[in-house]
Amino acid sequence: MSYLSAASSPVQSLYVHVPFCAAKCEYCAFFSEPSSGEQMNRFVDALIREMELVASSLKPRTIFFGGGTPSLLSMAQWRRVLEAMERLCLLGADEWTV
Repeated sequence: MSYLSAASSPVQSLYVHVPFCAAKCEYCAFFSEPSSGEQMNRFVDALIREMELVASSLKPRTIFFGGGTPSLLSMAQWRRVLEAMERLCLLGADEWTV
């Protein structure tokens, strides 16, 4: 938190690591976990809480959801994330990648 508040300008690039995979690829060095509905719900809860904590330091022009496999999140989970981003004024990015 202190790093973000010490930044002279708002963070303009946002990477969100979604750490879930249906199966781990042998070549992948990224942290990932097997997908689990309840664990994914807890992840979304924590992601929303973290966004609430740092939103005032963010003015993203680019947003990248990576992982893992972000597309493993359910439509309801994506809806929760995007509604929180809208509420926190984080949806104005010029570029989105999933």
